[in-house]
Amino acid sequence: MATSSSPYHSDLSWLLPNREEFSRLEPRIRMAVSKAWPGCCEVSQAVLKEAEPPGELWEKAIRRLVIELQERPESGDDAQLLCRFFELSVRKCKAEQKADARRFIVLPDLADKTDLEAAVQAKVDLATVIEEMTAEDREILLLRHLRHQTYKEVAAQKGLSDKAVQKRCERAINKLRQKFGRHLSL
Repeated sequence: MATSSSPYHSDLSWLLPNREEFSRLEPRIRMAVSKAWPGCCEVSQAVLKEAEPPGELWEKAIRRLVIELQERPESGDDAQLLCRFFELSVRKCKAEQKADARRFIVLPDLADKTDLEAAVQAKVDLATVIEEMTAEDREILLLRHLRHQTYKEVAAQKGLSDKAVQKRCERAINKLRQKFGRHLSL
């Protein structure tokens, strides 16, 4: 597979505002970017099905390399570290995408009129079940599952114990599962 050169060869000054530190680390960063690019393209193709690393993930990996070089100048093979940081970013992104996909109730296809009626009924049923919850239970469920906060973080905000928050979330999810008669992954 032929890969193009990294789009980040020309200007890396955005990484380090301190000119002295930039001039010290720039050659190492350039070399790492140059060496790591083909391997990161392979990871991108294998995991994301994209020929080149997405800019945001690639920049995140480069920033992590810069931090590593600042904190531990003798940290080893810079290109290998950059590849590792990129792969970690890609895998985290992929895991978040999968988690997001499981969070939503899949409504029926809207092409058929009966499917449209089923979709509307499902939405009304969902709204009804959520309205039947107490305001505090709704808020706890939203903080935990839509804002991705831990039980401990929600407990601290609501002035409850971790166990109490966990139990309330479980009860709310069980109500949703009972109403819709199937397993919901939240």
